[in-house]
Order: sequence, then C-alpha cells, then structure tokens
Amino acid sequence: MASILLRRMKILGSLRGNPKTKCALVDSLDTSRSTIDRATRELETASMVEYVGGKFAVTTSGELVLNGFFDFVETVEMAQTTHKTSETCTGWLADLSTNRQRGVPFLKREQSEP
Repeated sequence: MASILLRRMKILGSLRGNPKTKCALVDSLDTSRSTIDRATRELETASMVEYVGGKFAVTTSGELVLNGFFDFVETVEMAQTTHKTSETCTGWLADLSTNRQRGVPFLKREQSEP
C-alpha cells in the first residue's frame, strides 16, 4: 500500500475533500488520461478511492492512510530538526518536505470542507 501511496499521492491528494471526474483530474493535474485511468483503478483496488455519483472521492481508508503518512512525515521532520539529520533524508522525503513548506495542495494535512 505504501508504494501505491507514494506513486499516487498527487492524485489522491487532489481528490481529498474534493471529488472529481477523470476529466477534471486530467485538467487540474496536467496528467494524461491513461495515467489517470491507471491511477484511479489502482487506488480503487486499494480501497483508497471510490466512484460515487460520477466522481472519484477519497474513502475513509484513504483518509486514514493519508493521515498516517502525514504523521510519519511530521515525525521525521521533527526528528531532523531535533537531531540535525536532514542530510541523511532520502530524496523523496526531502522533496515531500519542501513541497509541504511551499504549500503544495496534495501535501496539506487539513481536510477541505465538503
């Protein structure tokens, strides 16, 4: 499940609190339709999103996975600050941390109002 989350974070985050059609995902994420098709199918199979009323939405399981991931990122960031170990951080975690500081929407912890 972690590999799915890392590969599909951008799409899952885009759907968080804001259900969308595949066309809306293609437009908002500037991603090909085939990539969106594969991603939504993969996220559905993992029970992280569901198709309701013509749109894809994050499931309760998807929210729990996202929250757990954000908790993990916050813990690592705190440990890095405390122990000054940021130079040992893996590339992907460093990118996530940087994006979070820049306010990239798919890394927001807060849920949008429905």
